[in-house]
Amino acid sequence: MADSARALGAFVAAMEVGRAENGPDGYGSTLLMPLFDPSTAKGGLPYYDYAQSHYWDTSEDKAQGMSNWMMKGSTLREAFEDAATCENIEFDLYMLKS
Repeated sequence: MADSARALGAFVAAMEVGRAENGPDGYGSTLLMPLFDPSTAKGGLPYYDYAQSHYWDTSEDKAQGMSNWMMKGSTLREAFEDAATCENIEFDLYMLKS
């Protein structure tokens, strides 16, 4: 978990620099850490350290962000790939109340 925490810290710092230089990018993220032992709970994921979710304002923002991550985020991406394994779960969000 220590390596993934360092990778996350570097990611947050890079996002802050990017936004300071380029303005808003339509991206948001959450980091959810369980307050229980996932291996003792019934569910589809028997063990995980944390769940990270990524959100974009538009499909275009997502495409641009993913392109930047793959093309320009190599050092950060490699740190995450070395520190964590991922299971991608794709879904759409709809605003329930504005």
